[in-house]
Parts: sequence; C-alpha cells; structure tokens
Amino acid sequence: MKRNRVQIRRYEVDSIFWDKVFECFPIRLKKSDDIYSLFYGYKDKMNIYYNEEYMILTETKFNYICKLLYNESIIDFPEDWRQVAVRLNDTIDKPVKTITGTQAYKYITHNILEKYYTPEEIEDILNSHTAKYDEGLKQYHCPYMGEKNVVYKYNEVWKYDIHKAHASIIMQLFPKAKKDIIKLLNKAAKAKANGDLSTATVCKAYINYYVGALVNHGHRETYNYIVQTITKKLFNTSMQTGGIIIYANTDSFCIIEPLNILEDTKEYGEFGLEYHGPAYTVRGNNYTLYQFGDTLVGSCRKKLRDQFDLANGTIVQYNQNKKEIYNICIEKVNVVEL
Repeated sequence: MKRNRVQIRRYEVDSIFWDKVFECFPIRLKKSDDIYSLFYGYKDKMNIYYNEEYMILTETKFNYICKLLYNESIIDFPEDWRQVAVRLNDTIDKPVKTITGTQAYKYITHNILEKYYTPEEIEDILNSHTAKYDEGLKQYHCPYMGEKNVVYKYNEVWKYDIHKAHASIIMQLFPKAKKDIIKLLNKAAKAKANGDLSTATVCKAYINYYVGALVNHGHRETYNYIVQTITKKLFNTSMQTGGIIIYANTDSFCIIEPLNILEDTKEYGEFGLEYHGPAYTVRGNNYTLYQFGDTLVGSCRKKLRDQFDLANGTIVQYNQNKKEIYNICIEKVNVVEL
C-alpha cells in the first residue's frame, strides 16, 4: 500500500549484512511476493519484508546492524518511523547509499529519453507491450544435478554472461537514446576502475532500478517483456551451444560438452565468454555451491566460503534458522571427476 508519494531511500548491502538481519530479527521477517509495492513504505514498521533481492526495514534497525558489523552509523539521526529498502549486492564490502526506483525512473525519463522523445511517445512505447506474467519465462535458475555431499569436478566448462542485459533492452525500446545509455554505462565502468564505488553503484542503479520501477509506474507488462526477453535469450543461446547446462542464473549459464562454442563478444545484449576452464560443484545439506576458477557462487553463507576447498573435497556443513548458523563443521567428501 502506498503511504507516501515518494519512495523510501535505498542502500545496497552484501550478504553478511543480509544474514545479520536474519540473525537479529528472526520473528520480524515476512516474505513478500510483491516487494515493489512496498517501496513507498508500509504501516506495520516493526516487521521486515523481504524477497530474494530486497529487504525493507526501519532506519534504526539498519543502523543497529551497521554498528554491529562496521562499528559505525551509516544514517545520521535514524528514526524508527522511517524505512529504507536494501538490495543484496555481493560486490561491495559495506552499505552504499544509492537511488530509489522513482529517482531512477525520473532520471532516465527526463535526462535521457526526453532529449529524443516526447512524453507521449515514451508512453506509447512503454504501453506497446502486453506481456503477462509467465511462470515458464520468469528469471531462470537451473536446478542442481547430482547427489548431495559429493564434489563434482568438470575438467572443462564454458560460462557465458549476457553483456548489460537491462541496458541493451532499453536501447532496443528507445534506439535514439542509445548513445546516452552507453555514456552512462561507461561512466559506471570508469568510476569502478577508479575506486569510486558510490558513483559506479548509482550509475548502474539508474539502469537496473528503472526497469524495476516500471512496475510502479503503470508498465508491468513492459517489465514482464524485459524479463521474458532475457530468459528467452538465455534458453535460445544455451540451445545453440548443444551442450549440457550445469548452472544458470537469470542472465548467465555454464555448459559442458558443447557442440558449438560461442564466439566471445562484448556487444550489448549478447552472451560473452566469462570463464573457460575447470569447475567444481557441490550440494551440501542446505546450500548449493559452484566454483569457477577462484570465484564461488551459490547459496552458501558468504562468511563460510573461505573454508571450502572443493578441489580437495573439503566442504562446510552447518544448520541454520532465521536466527543463527550453528553446528558448523568441516567435512571431507569424495571428489568425482566427470
């Protein structure tokens, strides 16, 4: 329910922050199937609503977690009646303030699109899509293949990632604005290279949050179209390889035994080669983990990942609930070479 006309402030946080909220406020956590509708705040502020990507909590709870983890307050003079939305982002080390979906929507609309299109033309383009929600074309996650508590080694895998998925579709919808969208992407890349994480995060958020904000601005069908276009692209591209998918996550996939190796590319909206080499996978008692080179991805708690050595069959087992992780133990398991 929209209680304010302005969306609540946004921050990006890593999984350590995320896990700490679960440990400290277990009875206040409520799963939400429509988190976007809560970005204007909600009345029962004692509760923390979340999904796989976002979480909404009060400023005082937010600052409490920051003091526990970083020994500092991120928000000056926090209030328990004000709320913030946080987005999970494991590329950062501490919370970074970013923009709201409304700010992203206004920036992309007024600062970029309206340079080339009238407001009426923008609305016509956004209203031209009528895609309904399709369970078969939602964001795709490949089911794990293999037995539990066995490490599988793949001697040669190819991992592909789509280059700037959201930005590429915005450029398709609004081709006259392509140069300005690319300029924003380049600004994010330059800021990241120079260590300016705040600017890089905000520039990326303008693109990604704009897509999410379409839902709250009367264009859910266009949002559905964008998600479904990316999912279709993943399915079609993976089929072109003729290989066996062992991992897929929204806009990337990993295959073995391809009949056709895709040409590497940095073209926007196309899948480029992100990794080629050996890989390891394991499914523990309550997580799945993949290792591509030195990179670990999956659902295992981040703070435990440095204790894994999949090449030598060393994994970590643990139990968990909303409050804590417990019964942590290191185990040796079989490594099966495929």
